[in-house]
Amino acid sequence: MSAAAKPTRPPKAAPRVLHGAGGPAVSPTASARRRGVKTSVSVALDIVRDIVSQRLQAGDKLPLESELLKHYGVSRASLREGMRLLEVQGLLSIRPGPGGVVVGGAHPANLGRSLMLHMQFVGATYDELMDTCIWTEGQLAELAARNRDRKKVRRLMLPFLSQSDAHSAASGFEHPIEEGLDFHLAVGALVENRVRAFMLMMPGQVLVEHIISNVERKFLEDPFVHDHEAIAVAIIAGNAMRAGKLMRDHFEHLNKYFRTYWPRAVADKIQGR
Repeated sequence: MSAAAKPTRPPKAAPRVLHGAGGPAVSPTASARRRGVKTSVSVALDIVRDIVSQRLQAGDKLPLESELLKHYGVSRASLREGMRLLEVQGLLSIRPGPGGVVVGGAHPANLGRSLMLHMQFVGATYDELMDTCIWTEGQLAELAARNRDRKKVRRLMLPFLSQSDAHSAASGFEHPIEEGLDFHLAVGALVENRVRAFMLMMPGQVLVEHIISNVERKFLEDPFVHDHEAIAVAIIAGNAMRAGKLMRDHFEHLNKYFRTYWPRAVADKIQGR
């Protein structure tokens, strides 16, 4: 990306110039567009490439539209469509007025929304989704227990142990639903292979958005709190088999709970929300 058009993180010193493998940065206008790919998709891929190359972070601004048009050599319609594709995935945030376009972040929930569209298209049911989550979440727990960074494992799992400050402060009080969501995100964050983490976390994120967040409950039930602690203990101990089994048992408990609470809905076909 040229110095004039490179996204910057204000305020900054003089911007760096992006270099390729064998020389200066190659503008997309100087290379052939990907064969068989819509221009908007191609420019979306180019934008992501530049964000990664420049090591931009969430909240960093992209250049003005006029600069992006010049740099990518596409029409305004194609550029805007490409940015909307990235916005749907949460990778960009398009703010009105002076806010401009800022970098978002990669999150399994965003990818899960795309997965949901395909599941709806093929007529999959919430029952099938829950059954899938029993397996995927068990895999996540096993992989988390195998994480080689044991300090990171303990740091992320410690808040869910009864002797932790967070649990001590909540002793005798309800545990908010957000604590349960944070627990499962923390387990996913311990999977060292990021591709596996994203792929395995997607079904759970769809489940959260379509079922868990739509059931009228503000606090975690005690059995689920105890499940989380037992899983955390197994992960800290590095016992992958036990962590996986406990997580699968945990989702079996969730399955029974939601079947009781929402008996007809679990057999329904997945619908967009």
